[in-house]
Amino acid sequence: MFFYGLRDVTNKLKNEAQSKERENNLDLNPIIGSVENDLEVLIEKKRASIKYENIPMIEGTYFLLYQLFYNLINNSLKFSKEVSGV
Repeated sequence: MFFYGLRDVTNKLKNEAQSKERENNLDLNPIIGSVENDLEVLIEKKRASIKYENIPMIEGTYFLLYQLFYNLINNSLKFSKEVSGV
């Protein structure tokens, strides 16, 4: 029961923090670069590469866009097949 209460409080604080962050035009290239840096170990382990260039600006909040790309890339890596060594 305590876990659910703690999760509710955490979600409420997160939502309040996000609502205070204003939407801006953001360059997605540095956001994806940050995600790539944070997932560097997994990327190397999977022998993967992430290629992107000239991604357009988008209106949004940094935190939510970072979270979106982190989840997309992390799940792609997590559910990809292992590459056998050559």
